[in-house]
Amino acid sequence: LITAVFLLSLLYFHYYELKMQNDFIDYNGQELELIGYIKDFPEVKSNEVIYSINTLYIKKDSTYKRIKGIIRLKTVGNKNLFNYGDVLRFKGKIRIPKERTNPGSADYKAVMLQKGIFATIFSREIEKIGEYNEGLLRTYIYKVAYNLREHYRKVLQSNLDLKFSSVMMSVIFGIKSNVDSELLKEMGEGGIIHVLAASGLNVGIIYTAFYSLLNFIKIKRSIKACISLFIVFIYALAANFSPPVFRAFIMLLIMVLGNIINRRSDPVNNLSFAAFLVLIFNPFLLFSISFQFSFLATLGLILFYGYFKRMFSFLPNFLNTTFST
Repeated sequence: LITAVFLLSLLYFHYYELKMQNDFIDYNGQELELIGYIKDFPEVKSNEVIYSINTLYIKKDSTYKRIKGIIRLKTVGNKNLFNYGDVLRFKGKIRIPKERTNPGSADYKAVMLQKGIFATIFSREIEKIGEYNEGLLRTYIYKVAYNLREHYRKVLQSNLDLKFSSVMMSVIFGIKSNVDSELLKEMGEGGIIHVLAASGLNVGIIYTAFYSLLNFIKIKRSIKACISLFIVFIYALAANFSPPVFRAFIMLLIMVLGNIINRRSDPVNNLSFAAFLVLIFNPFLLFSISFQFSFLATLGLILFYGYFKRMFSFLPNFLNTTFST
């Protein structure tokens, strides 16, 4: 059974890669016009903006052809921002990300694939031609998440200088676009770059905080749990469902639903199911350091926390917990 699952997963991975890349590979290096809608929050930097575009049409020889896939659109300037759901028409040269050319160098293609991006394009000619309707509820939820993130960004920037506000945005939402490059380099060399990532701990803190606040209201335990889960979902959306946040959200969801129906959940099964769902959405995340560290660290806590807690039982409780973790 395990062998069959592995082989099916391998086939699915190759199918996913070939299907998505073949939509763009025939246009590599060509300057063409495309139409698509913004599927995610824009990545705003000091002098440029990057959009993730879900493509709808590509124009070649005066005719529009349907095309599916996500393309990374970069443009200069950040004054006229487009938002989630805006349908854009833009023109530029399509580029397929290159693989690693030298041993030890960055694999740009792998990084893009882990984000679900199969081509890139730079354009100065961008025009909004409408709004994509993904359903009133979905659009409303996305806009709530976007406004939440923008609110925190403005609050942090108004009270802290750019350097520290960028670090806080990275820790809370995993947004590293404005983090100082020298700081990123130093933290990478020091082995603490993972600090600048939205972690699963954020999910636990938000759920616990809102559930505790709802204790002051006389409502059913299941309703309090569902409201708290919805708040966590909004946060996860604002954090772009990064692997650690997605993993923590799925595990929390299973645990809470189990408590509601009085069924005890198994942590290892929960973790495995969360990994399965993440890889179904994007198989390339299997090769992401963020995905690997998040799931392996959690697995280590599940399997060995009790053992180390007993080993350090002679220590005060707060030290015991710290060293065991």
